[in-house]
Amino acid sequence: MRDINIYQDEYKNNPFEEHLIFYRHRKTLEFLRKHHAKNILEIGCGLRPLYEYYTDFDSLVIVEPSEDFCAEVKRLKPANVILMEGVFDGALVEKLKEKFDFIVISSLLHELDNPAELVKAAISVASPETFFHINVPNAKSFHRLLALKMGLISSLYEKSERQHRYQQNTTFDLDSLTKLLKECGLIIESKGSIFIKPFTHQQMQALLDKEVFSSDLLEGLDALVSEFPDNGAEIFVNGRINEGI
Repeated sequence: MRDINIYQDEYKNNPFEEHLIFYRHRKTLEFLRKHHAKNILEIGCGLRPLYEYYTDFDSLVIVEPSEDFCAEVKRLKPANVILMEGVFDGALVEKLKEKFDFIVISSLLHELDNPAELVKAAISVASPETFFHINVPNAKSFHRLLALKMGLISSLYEKSERQHRYQQNTTFDLDSLTKLLKECGLIIESKGSIFIKPFTHQQMQALLDKEVFSSDLLEGLDALVSEFPDNGAEIFVNGRINEGI
């Protein structure tokens, strides 16, 4: 089980993460705009809630277990945002009377002991018209492929020191994430990855700090994913409820 206090402290001191968040949110924004999302559920917001990059909604419900992250949301949230502090489980689902047209589960499933449990709980507050956007880190990220070739890890699915520190339980690739979501009851409409990250977070930040890397180079690395669609730093899946299950 995650220690949320340790997690939030580590999260705040995570090198390069702020840059990766930008590309993660930009991809999420693409689908929010495509589907004209109006009534949204965001499960886990971290320090950059959805309302910071998408404002064209009627209502947004945020579920977040971290006290520190919730305090920041309370300080800045617009009037049409409802914050629910706690873990997204059956007890919290009972408090949600509405159905949502868009559900975002961002950078969360890999941290959970039982990710299927959360996905099924999210499905319980969805309708056949609800769109899901789910993303997690990628086991087949370019930097992990490089580590494998260098002999630093024995498998792409071996947990790194960073994964242990951030209490990450599962290392997904597109196939295993897709399989999990299908088993939970989703139809997969599209999937892919974002941002080719050649080195670790710490190494990427060091190269930026030394001005070896530039913002233009980061944009190029994100565009490069079109040539290596399975090997971006993070993977995403968009889906809807399978009414046959």
